[in-house]
Order: sequence, then structure tokens, then C-alpha cells
Amino acid sequence: DRIISSPQWGFTPELKETKYKWKIIVKRVQDVCTNRRHDIKKAIQASVGESSDNPSIEARSNAQDIIALCVDIVAIHKPADLHVSLAMLARVAFIRQVYIQFGNVKNFWEQVDKELANVRSKNNDDEEKISRFFGRVLQNDRKVHGPVDLGSIPLE
Repeated sequence: DRIISSPQWGFTPELKETKYKWKIIVKRVQDVCTNRRHDIKKAIQASVGESSDNPSIEARSNAQDIIALCVDIVAIHKPADLHVSLAMLARVAFIRQVYIQFGNVKNFWEQVDKELANVRSKNNDDEEKISRFFGRVLQNDRKVHGPVDLGSIPLE
């Protein structure tokens, strides 16, 4: 419906009513989204580095810092008008945290959704509490994957 309501996409309500054409479009969009998720997961996988044999050391060796990871993710689809922001850093840090916690599981994105639901539930859907939670996730990510200067990063 969003595609049809945006005239710049060039889709018409009649197109949606032509089942076989609409099915082709939906399949193509699903494939593109699946490929993007795969590429993002691959970038996250490459960014985690290696944990220390010493459990008291949180920092991971050969890890990619969060800004570099987000820059790589933005570069996955150059035509997209994406910019690294503080919100993006926190969100990607959360996804990386889920990756480290659960690994390269087949249902990774479903697991991310479950963890997000847990965050919302534990924080009673309170936006301020959820925002603080994501702030802590980003702070921890910077400790584990390398410190970065957030001073020049826009909020959104």
C-alpha cells in the first residue's frame, strides 16, 4: 500500500489488482530485502572481532568500531539516502550485540525482533527508558569494539 500511495514509484492501484504482475513485484522486493539483510549481517559478522581467552577482558581484538561498521552498512546500497547518526549507531550496536549473543543462527533477524520485543516489554514501552537502554548498548559496544568520538555524529 505504501508503494501505491507514493506516486514517484510509478505503481498504480490497477497494477496491484493484476495478480501475476503484483506477485512478481512483491517477490522482487522480498528478494532485495533478503539480500540487503544478508549483506548487513555479513558486515556485522566481519566486525565482531575475537574475544579474549581471559574472561575479564571485554575488548575484542580485530574488531571494527561502530562508526566504521555503520559506514560499511550505509555503503551496501549507495543510492539509499542514509547517513550515519547516533540513533543508527545505537541500533546497529544492538544488532551486533544480538549477533554476538546468538551467533550466526538461521533465524537471526527473527531473533533480533524477539530481543527488540523484550526490550520494549522490559521497559514498559517507555521511550525514555528504551532510549537509555540503547545508550548503554552503544556505550558497551564502544568499550568492546573500540572507542569512537561521537561528537560529530548527528542525533538522527
